[in-house]
Amino acid sequence: LVIRKWRLSEELENAIRYHHDGFHTILKENPVNIGKLPVIVNLADLICLRLGIGRKTPLPELDIENSDSASLLRLTEDNIHNLTDRIQKNFEEEKEEFKLE
Repeated sequence: LVIRKWRLSEELENAIRYHHDGFHTILKENPVNIGKLPVIVNLADLICLRLGIGRKTPLPELDIENSDSASLLRLTEDNIHNLTDRIQKNFEEEKEEFKLE
């Protein structure tokens, strides 16, 4: 309802609605073009979970390499490791900006 009230694009609506594990179920049960954004956001969410960004404890055992999002985006294990390293580096550099004094 908020998405519609704010008149966000259909692409953003799909990304918000389907970015968790639901997007692959939707695609299998009712093929609809939801675009790549929900899949990309899902991958980012998985990487953040693995690194512990937004959580108290990381989930290093999380198997992102074999996830539906990695498969749909045709990412290799090296691609995912590079993305993970870059996200970790950027997070470490940027988190200082958000510390309360």
